[in-house]
Amino acid sequence: MRSNAGMNTTFDPEAVRTFEHAGWQRAAAQYDAKFARASAQFVEPLLDAAGVAAGTKVLDLCCGTGLVAAAAARRRAVPTGVDFSSAMLIQARRARPYLRFDEGDAEALAYPSWSFDAVVANLGIHHVSRPGKAVAEALRVLRPGGRLAFTTWATPADNVAWRLLFDAIRAHGDIAAAQTHRLPAAISGPPRRC
Repeated sequence: MRSNAGMNTTFDPEAVRTFEHAGWQRAAAQYDAKFARASAQFVEPLLDAAGVAAGTKVLDLCCGTGLVAAAAARRRAVPTGVDFSSAMLIQARRARPYLRFDEGDAEALAYPSWSFDAVVANLGIHHVSRPGKAVAEALRVLRPGGRLAFTTWATPADNVAWRLLFDAIRAHGDIAAAQTHRLPAAISGPPRRC
């Protein structure tokens, strides 16, 4: 068994960001073929939770290849996708050239305050190095009365795949290195009006 004594377990958001960015740059070309089916099942309930309908200006945060933006457009909403991975955006623009996709940082959105009726993120918030900052930015760009909705995987206790992963990390690695900052309690839980 490997010992983790003496290892630095300080959370480094920039290291997380660099790791995530490199991973998404590599995964982009194969994302739709290999992973999109798993994430696609959450798209319609996500859009429903955000109240996305015809005419809704919606920001698809951490948009990846644009699955959510495309579904919003099918509802005749006005979607804008934003992602920090240029490789993911190449895939999004190639598959959906009729939609707007911007390269940007979820933690420092380049949009003016009150720009969107809804902000959604499908399985993206947990990939951001500072999720609380990303949620604060999403709330900033929402119009009064707008809705923020996002999906995330269940906790390891409720998700067999995550439980196996974290058990393996505990046995062979540094579990503290797998931790990111938790979302503030004020933004978790049941839907609330902004």
